[in-house]
Amino acid sequence: MKRTDSWHRSRLDAILSSAPLLWSTRAILSSLLLLAGLEVWAIRKTGMERIAKAREMILAAQSLEDSVASMRSQAAPAQLDSARLAASNGVFANWEDLAGWLEHLRADALSRGWGMDWELVHADSIPSVSDGIRRQSVQLHIVLPRADFDGFRAFLRQSANPPGRSASMERLEGSGDREGIAEVRWTLVLWVRDRHV
Repeated sequence: MKRTDSWHRSRLDAILSSAPLLWSTRAILSSLLLLAGLEVWAIRKTGMERIAKAREMILAAQSLEDSVASMRSQAAPAQLDSARLAASNGVFANWEDLAGWLEHLRADALSRGWGMDWELVHADSIPSVSDGIRRQSVQLHIVLPRADFDGFRAFLRQSANPPGRSASMERLEGSGDREGIAEVRWTLVLWVRDRHV
């Protein structure tokens, strides 16, 4: 028998033959098992909470994605790409009318505590399609200081449905973190009557 094995054997015999040592060993082992059990419970509880939170965030993102897909199908760019439809009631009367509606959107965003700006995309390079009517892309950019999926989804729907006008969502991109969406950019296609043409 090796020397270390002999020492382990003699130590085990000493513990088993002494009642106080046996009880203290049992107490130490029980404490260690209890601590290990508590640690496993804490890890499991924390992990489950993180999984539940991640699942909620995924479901919220899927809901937002479904809403965007629904809006795209209801107002697809292909449905708006004809001069005949552009000349209907869905046209902004002029550039001031378009700017007024965009500023109204921005004021609504600011009242919710969000930062928003907008920009006309390639305004000069888009030709007139019929009777001075131009197809115009507008890029909107919004910053959300806190996660508000429902509020932003309603706002996004409002931006894609100007009252009495035709609009189509062309592009949507966002960024965020574990807390939710923090910044979103989207592009709308609108029709404007250009008095200068």
